[in-house]
Amino acid sequence: MINLGRLQETEKIVKSGDYFEVDGFYRYFGHVGDEEEKCKIPRVTCFMLFKKGQKATKLGSCPHDIQWKLITSL
Repeated sequence: MINLGRLQETEKIVKSGDYFEVDGFYRYFGHVGDEEEKCKIPRVTCFMLFKKGQKATKLGSCPHDIQWKLITSL
């Protein structure tokens, strides 16, 4: 099990639809622009493991573009 509380975040941010440049754990970092105000699920806490070259996803039923922030690379 990985304790994400001790990991250092970086400034690497990836927008949904773009591709990840490094393998690592990413956390949801918010909506792009002012779309959060229009969204029914604007406040979410989640993190996922993404692989290099994988396309950044949106959040489930949310149609808006979001951002993922790299927590730690593998």
